Amino acid sequence: MMDYETFKVMAKEHFLEYMPDAFKGCEVRMIRVEKVNRTLDGLSLVPAKGGSCGSGPVIYMNDMYRLYQARGNLEDVLAGMAREMVRAYVRMPSCLDRSVMEKLIDRDNVILQLVNTKNNQDLLKTCPSRPFLDLTIIYKVMLYKGEGTAMGVRVTHQLAKDLGMDEEALYQAAFQNTRRRFPLVMEPLVEVLGRLYGMESAALSVPGQKKIPMYVFTNDIGIGGAAAMLYKDKLDELSRKLGADLYILPSSLHEVIVLPVYGGMLEHLEQMVFEVNRTEVEPEDRLSDRVYRYNRAEQTVTTAKEEPSVPDWGLGPAVCGA
Repeated sequence: MMDYETFKVMAKEHFLEYMPDAFKGCEVRMIRVEKVNRTLDGLSLVPAKGGSCGSGPVIYMNDMYRLYQARGNLEDVLAGMAREMVRAYVRMPSCLDRSVMEKLIDRDNVILQLVNTKNNQDLLKTCPSRPFLDLTIIYKVMLYKGEGTAMGVRVTHQLAKDLGMDEEALYQAAFQNTRRRFPLVMEPLVEVLGRLYGMESAALSVPGQKKIPMYVFTNDIGIGGAAAMLYKDKLDELSRKLGADLYILPSSLHEVIVLPVYGGMLEHLEQMVFEVNRTEVEPEDRLSDRVYRYNRAEQTVTTAKEEPSVPDWGLGPAVCGA
């Protein structure tokens, strides 16, 4: 493990590697910050051409070194430092060089996110949004995307005004940007479970019974991937492949599980979603307790309702698998 002085040198040398591209032209500086009864080492950014960020954000190396001692991983600490720096700049936009701000807060970086309407009433008062069943679409400006991580700032009414975009413009840009920058990943559930937990296909079936195929819809980093339930063309492709309408289970903000409609399953699925939300999903990651349905004839997504006359399309007894 590095000592403190070596840590400071390495942090200064590699910090910009973890910042968004808009900051690549900045210079990393180490400064001494006088506090009551102590002096701290700070890391700050200034434009490479010179000048000052004034009272811009400072990351305290003393705190970061303690985090490094606890984790033992320099990359994780630098990535965390970078995220904190960007968040600080977004809260203090006057401290940003104009060229950096324009690169960061750009309509090409606007993406969308699905949230639960009832659970976010106060938040929804602050930002443009679009209702979707019991959910709401909100918008974020993506600041950073890395392997398994992403960072953005929510588009408030003021930020939308600064961008010169009304809600319709936000939706149209965000829908395309989200699909392009966070491409859909669709995998059979059994493959996901096998990769994560080493579970085999047989573990999801009962001998002598056919399985109902289940698919995970998410994105390439597994964050905010529940937005995939808005992609009707992809739902339609799967629906036609399976020859049935689809149930959509909101397993979290980050993914949904999709399976073909099968008579008599809805009550069980609703109970399963409710229980999983209470026992397996952190409150901040919950999307909804509802089950949704994609209707391939109408190409619509609605809240699911049981239909006793749903035909048996050849699967035999209902067993969830992949």
